[in-house]
Amino acid sequence: MTITDRPVYNSILYNENGNPVSNSSSFIASTNGTTSSGTVGGTTTSLAYLWHPNTVTKRIEIHRIDVSMGGGSSGNFMIRGAFISAENGTPGGTSQTINGADRDDTVSSGMIFRTGANAPTRVAGDLLTWNSGGGGSAQYVWEKPLGGKPIVLRASQSEGFEIRSVIGTALLTAATISVTFYWTEI
Repeated sequence: MTITDRPVYNSILYNENGNPVSNSSSFIASTNGTTSSGTVGGTTTSLAYLWHPNTVTKRIEIHRIDVSMGGGSSGNFMIRGAFISAENGTPGGTSQTINGADRDDTVSSGMIFRTGANAPTRVAGDLLTWNSGGGGSAQYVWEKPLGGKPIVLRASQSEGFEIRSVIGTALLTAATISVTFYWTEI
């Protein structure tokens, strides 16, 4: 969507939801390195997720997700993205730093960007699926569709969005994968 596609009233720029753009805080978080896909056929690995507990009263709009990978040999695997309804009781993994796109923006207390976690509770149905053969490198980017909605984590709801790898045919060596989320709090 270009800036001219958004309504402007009294010289204030509004997003598609009618919220002033200037009131939105923007954030970026990444795996801060890479996460391994593993090698065994049928293995599912939680690469990264953004968790929004019900104590956060702001709506989260995910506008972009970048996934880049390298390594791995033979075999094949998929990168999938889906909503999650709960963290694992013992989530494990690493809680990564959430950075404001504007250093004056402060992320809502309780928001978590976790990498390499134990499997969270996934909602049925994937929103995103990318297929990759073992070996080489690739980059996948999901962006909010032109005129469409971003991926939304609702205010005061415990929910999140996860990117995971699923190995089809066993890999001889694991792929290394990095994930970056870009979102706003409204």
